[in-house]
Amino acid sequence: MDQATAGVLVCIIALQGLLFVAVVAVLLAKYYRVNLVLKSYYEIMLLIRIRAMHRVNKASNGQQLEPTGPTLGTSAANVQQPHPEPQTIVLDDGISIAADDVQIKFSQLQMEDELGQGAFGTVYRAVFNNWSAGERSIVAVKTVEDADPSRIVQFLKEGLLMKSFNHPNVLKLLGLTFDRSGQPLIVLPFMANGDLKFFLVKQKQNLSHTQLTMFAYHVALGMEYLEEQQFVHRDLAARNCLVDDKLVAKIADFGLSRDLDESDYYTSGEKQAKLPIKWMAPESMERKVYNTKTDVWSYGVLLWELFSRGRTPYPDIHNRDVHSYLRQGKRMNPPRFCPTKISAIMRHCWLDSAKKRWSFGQIVQELEPLVTHGNAQGIAPSCAKPVHGPCSLNVPGVPPQMVSGSAISGKDRSPSAACRGLQGASAGGSGRVDDRFSMEVLKSGVGKPDGGDYRREADCYQQSSSSV
Repeated sequence: MDQATAGVLVCIIALQGLLFVAVVAVLLAKYYRVNLVLKSYYEIMLLIRIRAMHRVNKASNGQQLEPTGPTLGTSAANVQQPHPEPQTIVLDDGISIAADDVQIKFSQLQMEDELGQGAFGTVYRAVFNNWSAGERSIVAVKTVEDADPSRIVQFLKEGLLMKSFNHPNVLKLLGLTFDRSGQPLIVLPFMANGDLKFFLVKQKQNLSHTQLTMFAYHVALGMEYLEEQQFVHRDLAARNCLVDDKLVAKIADFGLSRDLDESDYYTSGEKQAKLPIKWMAPESMERKVYNTKTDVWSYGVLLWELFSRGRTPYPDIHNRDVHSYLRQGKRMNPPRFCPTKISAIMRHCWLDSAKKRWSFGQIVQELEPLVTHGNAQGIAPSCAKPVHGPCSLNVPGVPPQMVSGSAISGKDRSPSAACRGLQGASAGGSGRVDDRFSMEVLKSGVGKPDGGDYRREADCYQQSSSSV
């Protein structure tokens, strides 16, 4: 075979190869488009079924209940039949929506001020009129401003994740409803003090180590509960925790309303996804691994946020350089005046080996001594308790002669169970609040310390021989 013939054969083979690749590409594109069409059709039908469930439920709630048996002038055929069992629609593995989830009517909500912008839409403050109970309450209403059925279904999924949670330090879903245009709304408890990062920045001059430790404990308790439920948060940060009017911190924002500030999130090349790079464990950056141990890493960063009073982590490092910084074995230094115990917890959260990082259960055990005893190791005693003198804690509903004790170290570690231990309050008001009670009041959220009753931490650390 001469050289010219061989060249022709090579060209023919190359053309056949290109043709084969082109055919495969066309088939894949068609398959992808068909899948997209089918997925879109499925999601549209899913939304139609959910809206139909809401309409049926709304209509049944508006009807007057009829007698259950025949009466004079009626026949058995005219008697109202019992309602069928509540319908359930499965959205995803482990996520479903039932009739009970859409009990709230849009007419029961009085929309008020805008609270902020979330990943899906706007968050509003609203008044919820519970007519059956004769009560009115303040709630937060999250909206979706996207007509894409896929986005709407994702919005519903992430809201419904919260419906099964039942813990005082985890935000719980109140219900779903639909506005007049048919768009879904998610109704959540209103958190008067906003997100934890905002609260830290706003109140940085008034926050003692006692209060910061309380917030750390609240978040650890909430994450311990989620750990037991085998739930991975994936975006644990101060901005994604909320603080209520009693200063109780709650885990929130399971992808629902993230602050998409460029300083907190890094835009990746894949679908322009927003990644909280400064809160992510190295394995999450490298292999997209997310589990309880990566949440523990993020918790360590949250501790740094707490004791720096709301500063952004790695303040001198750009998002794109964080991974190489960590892979060199470097870690952030603890914030100034950070208690040694808190610094130790941070270090255990940031171990290279995920297996060696503490669990949230272990973190709770480490924090409990600081919570149950204000002068526990790691916090300077003079900083952890109020100045001697008349009791200046406003504790509504707590009798002056409350029996001492603590429920924190027992099985019941909920904030509502923590208010114990008022000692020595005389009729003349000359008693004092002991260390344990000062911590537990902050944990339970019953009463708030007068900012003037706590010495500035810097002064305490200069004066205390146990400063850290």
